[in-house]
Amino acid sequence: MAFPKSTTARVQPDPGLTKLLIFETHPIQYRAPVFQSLAQHHPQLKVYFFDESFNANRWWFHEVGKNSFPDWQANYREGYESETLGLARLSPWRRLRKLAKVIRTEKPSHLLIYGYYLPEHWMLFALAKRYSLKIIFVGETFSEGHSPLRRLAKKILLKAFFKGVDTFIAIGSKTSDHYQRLGIPLSKIVQAKYCVDTNLFESSVAETIPIRKAIRTSLGIGEEAFVLLYVGRLFERKRPLDLVEIHRRLLAKHPIHTIVVGTGDLSNDLRHRAQSLEHFHMVGFKDQAELKKYYYASDIIVIPSQYETWGLVINEAFSCGLPAIVTNQCGAAHDLVQHETTGMVYPVGDTERAAWYVRELIENPLLRRTMGKAAQRLVTTEYRPDTFAEKILGILRQDSPLVSAMPKDTQPPQKSFKTATQNSKAVSDAPAKTD
Repeated sequence: MAFPKSTTARVQPDPGLTKLLIFETHPIQYRAPVFQSLAQHHPQLKVYFFDESFNANRWWFHEVGKNSFPDWQANYREGYESETLGLARLSPWRRLRKLAKVIRTEKPSHLLIYGYYLPEHWMLFALAKRYSLKIIFVGETFSEGHSPLRRLAKKILLKAFFKGVDTFIAIGSKTSDHYQRLGIPLSKIVQAKYCVDTNLFESSVAETIPIRKAIRTSLGIGEEAFVLLYVGRLFERKRPLDLVEIHRRLLAKHPIHTIVVGTGDLSNDLRHRAQSLEHFHMVGFKDQAELKKYYYASDIIVIPSQYETWGLVINEAFSCGLPAIVTNQCGAAHDLVQHETTGMVYPVGDTERAAWYVRELIENPLLRRTMGKAAQRLVTTEYRPDTFAEKILGILRQDSPLVSAMPKDTQPPQKSFKTATQNSKAVSDAPAKTD
């Protein structure tokens, strides 16, 4: 079976960059903009996908249940060179041999690996040691959200894998803190703010007004109504049933509307619990082109998750000028979602506190607009694919033979890293108001 390859126009190589290969499970919409940005500056870059799709129905992905990853109906292989290896159909030994052949052929100096949870990740770990290659690790992980036994097993695996990693990219302060708890020194951690291509979601006011009106009209929502938005798969870890309780608390005093974008194991349960409530809209899965319209039709986004490695839908919502209300176990909490600046952070399961925060924004439109503008400004200036890519390029430049050969007092200085955003604030300790 032939798997597709993609190419990108070659540019003049930067002599300060060492050769990088990236290994990823499958094409992912959020990764592509970073790969495209890297390719503009690093023409030797090549991305290898293990397969064209990812099987989420494995025991270590038990929280996803029967959810499959959606087909976004877009090409995420343009703008950089890539190849799909088709490893799922091979025996473990043949997988190892194929990965080894890639490394012998390409002769990289660095491997960038997303994740540690597949046999292929461990094969790459072993091959990096065999061929004296440096590993850059990007993981969407922190220590919350699992049973004690699962956390212990994960800790043991991570410590073993991390011993072979040369540089860790932290997508946020929670991830950095997690690395440090596992004994990783700060000198090996690089902060690269997690991102989406915000250009896909930004629109002018003239464009958004008819979009907002069209979506609201289709759902029977008035132009002046307040709309709360949820975007994500519907399964237990995401706590979508909390949306019903938040909606119920608010509906007693405000004619609020809630839009739920997504599907999953809890779809029927959520629909059943919400059937007696007015203004609760479940619209199913939407691809990025359609999803953008729902952001502009809404006033805030709510993420009630039990834990969330980051929450990239927050980046998307911020790109559209929406503030966010998220749980304190969301990876973006206190980094991107700065309490009382770009949104609100509440304890997991505290629907009373969440409803109180929503009510504040309903009753204070100026505060909501101010937060929305601050959110949009933050995500479009700091959480961008080119800034994430630049962190990776900085690692390659620092490891370049040209830099290594320089006297230490003339080498580029390493920037210090702070594990938490200075402007972030702790969750308010004020008592929640009652309905």
